[in-house]
Amino acid sequence: MLANLRYVVIIATLLTLVGCVDETPGQDDVVVIPAMDVEMPVDPADMGPSVDAAEPIDSALPPYEGPVFEGESVACARNPNLAALAPILNGGRTHPTGRGEQAAAYDPCHGRIILFGGNDFQPEECADFGPKRFQSDTWMYSLEADNWARLDIESPPARGRHRMVFDQSRKKMYMFGGRYREQPNAGNYTLFNELWAFDVNTDTWTQIETEGRGPSPRSNTAMVYDDLNDQVVLYGGNTSNNGLQFEPKDDTYILDLETMTWREVVGDAPPRRLFHRMVMDGAHGKIVMFGGGHEGAFTGDFYPNVWAFDLDTETWEQVWTPDRSRGPDRRINPSLVEDRENGKIILFAGHDETRVGHRNDVWRFDMDNRKWAPVIAGDSGADGEQCEAFCSCPPDFVSVDTESPERRQYHSFVAIHDEQRAILFGGKGDCGYLDDTWSFGYDEGAWSEIEPAGQGEACMRTGQEGCTDLCY
Repeated sequence: MLANLRYVVIIATLLTLVGCVDETPGQDDVVVIPAMDVEMPVDPADMGPSVDAAEPIDSALPPYEGPVFEGESVACARNPNLAALAPILNGGRTHPTGRGEQAAAYDPCHGRIILFGGNDFQPEECADFGPKRFQSDTWMYSLEADNWARLDIESPPARGRHRMVFDQSRKKMYMFGGRYREQPNAGNYTLFNELWAFDVNTDTWTQIETEGRGPSPRSNTAMVYDDLNDQVVLYGGNTSNNGLQFEPKDDTYILDLETMTWREVVGDAPPRRLFHRMVMDGAHGKIVMFGGGHEGAFTGDFYPNVWAFDLDTETWEQVWTPDRSRGPDRRINPSLVEDRENGKIILFAGHDETRVGHRNDVWRFDMDNRKWAPVIAGDSGADGEQCEAFCSCPPDFVSVDTESPERRQYHSFVAIHDEQRAILFGGKGDCGYLDDTWSFGYDEGAWSEIEPAGQGEACMRTGQEGCTDLCY
């Protein structure tokens, strides 16, 4: 009886240890169990499949081939989270809630856009001063699947009016600034100046400790990653936590990404502003800035000029004014993307001082001759005289350009550098927050719709019949 029991124990122990065996024994091989000083032949059929402990789990997958950047300190790597998202990306349509004030950047390692946060409280018609509902969600848009998926990860605190840029050397996206308010429609805002990093190889957010005296807490700033010098450049923004007044800045900061140290650039700068945009102009070694406003940015006057920050001399220069040639109307919250292959800067949308207000026009700026060229006029024709009151206009308030997205501001317009196009998502239109996705081709100078809006469009754009108002 004891012998039989001992035999059972030996068999159980063997089955427990078999997963640790490096090689499958042959028919005559012997497994030695040191603790029991018993030798026993083992049938290979009882051992299960052979496992080589040195072989990686994903050995069946082909080697990862991501883009390589000159001088990079971290390479693109296979992201283990993306396979789990495939059923969502390849399933039915999904997208972030209609929103504005979010931030987004392009991840070339995995062919996707990463979007974080924003305000998705749907206002009534075109009210810009209604309640806020700030989000803390992280989304990705896959270029291959032409679809969105929400990342189930731990994210930074909710906010809006922040900025994000991609560091191609370290494969991280940096997020700075923004504002948050707990109460939807009352109280002061909390402003942020901490730096967060999103690792595109692991889909993880981390708060980064920086050195030096950096920018004060602010929203509505502008920030660019300078790939020529491996640094981040930031200018201006709003430092008031009162939603009904602005305190714009005219300071320029540079973040050294090797040491994570901020320093302020000393010297003359453009007039202080918020609601402006900046973009890298790598073909000319500059950063280009357009738009924005001062303390009175609710109503104007908005800034009409183009400024350039020389990355070699670290000096600002005004490179275009309306008296030089025709250009975009002065505006706040435009978007700028770089077409480096052709050495041009592309502008889309924003809110101008005309009666049309929100715009959907496209312009191209050429630094060589310092001139703008119109690409798409967008909606036009509104004089506003037929409007009974603010935001109470007839359905034909403008002549709609059906080949272009709805007029908007507070949107995301992200350059896909290796495909000569940019992806548009969301933003604030006359009739609420939008949730549509579009692609704009640089060479064709034309839009293509990826997913239509489910909310926020003017009535005449929705295809509804019997529109009695701009929005209904």
